[in-house]
Amino acid sequence: MKAARALPLKNVVFLGLFFTAGFAFMYWKEGLWGCATIILGAVGPLAALMGLFAALYLLAIIAGAVIFVFTARSKRERRLAIMLDNFGRKSGWYVEYQGRRIAVLTSCKWGADMFWDEYHVQLLTDDPEERRRIAENWKYWVGDDVVYRSRQFPEALAPNAFPAGPPCPPTRDRIVMRALYLCLKPGCSPFEDLVIRWRLRRRRQQGDTSAGPERL
Repeated sequence: MKAARALPLKNVVFLGLFFTAGFAFMYWKEGLWGCATIILGAVGPLAALMGLFAALYLLAIIAGAVIFVFTARSKRERRLAIMLDNFGRKSGWYVEYQGRRIAVLTSCKWGADMFWDEYHVQLLTDDPEERRRIAENWKYWVGDDVVYRSRQFPEALAPNAFPAGPPCPPTRDRIVMRALYLCLKPGCSPFEDLVIRWRLRRRRQQGDTSAGPERL
């Protein structure tokens, strides 16, 4: 038996547009109660509910597009750049201790476990004794003296990040982190999600193998 496939996004948008236009026309002709009665009688409760959700999703896309257009270009492009970088995961992070960079985290394995991401650790010192201390001592990874700074957006920090621990034993060059991502307020809108999908698809069509999946 074949697995059920998700409804294509363009079909959802079309359904939402069709349902919204039909609802507006019937509301104008019959009023709210008459409109609801006609819809339920014609398509049934389940289909009506699906159409309503599609219409609400379409309205959210339209609202997001309006906000997007009236947002300063530099601000909206920065938001899109952060989303394209998977909120800092793709380019990686600097680990700073007391203002000094001690490690670089790269090659994120997103969702290594629920709420956790796994990174490759490169310590930025050649001193064996210092490398041992950094790898084994929690003070280099958690606390007020520790900063996780985005490599692509140096002014942006992940203030709530912390490792699973022990941070990264000397026999292993990977570290598991939680909350190591850049926060956007407000979050990604449905319209911005469409823009990101389109840009990622264009990158892949142009041969960019690092573009990654459409979905963030």
